Amino acid sequence: MRTATASLLRPTLWAVIFVAFLLIPTLAGAEVIEKEFPFELGKWYDINFEDGPITVHRVRVEAVEGNFKSRVFRPGLKNDEMVRDVQIQVEYSNDASRDYEAELEIFWLDSKGRRIDGYHGEEDMDEEERREEMTALRSTLVYGLEVAETLSVKITF
Repeated sequence: MRTATASLLRPTLWAVIFVAFLLIPTLAGAEVIEKEFPFELGKWYDINFEDGPITVHRVRVEAVEGNFKSRVFRPGLKNDEMVRDVQIQVEYSNDASRDYEAELEIFWLDSKGRRIDGYHGEEDMDEEERREEMTALRSTLVYGLEVAETLSVKITF
């Protein structure tokens, strides 16, 4: 009976060890920046986070004109005064001789801390760049921008 139980647990134990082996380097090497700011369209917010060759300087949500991609894929927005194009911008420097990948979770929140809109995706921090920007374009409701109170920023690299 002891042999049967041991033989059943052995594959499960190896599976747990394998998953842990895959996750530990990812979790150990990841740097996470989490900050909140009062939301103001077009305002730069200082982050000034340094880790080795990477510096994340600042972030903002900026209104932009003519987000061509959004207009092509959602043609009904062409002249919609209730929709505004914005660009999420993260300024960084990368002194390394290799690219880094950053996961961006940048959202604007209402007075109760609920997400109105934003961006969650991956962007590259190109090698040997100084004061470069990672950017993401969004079309969002003007109302959401008007009632937003907090800019929530989470960057993992």
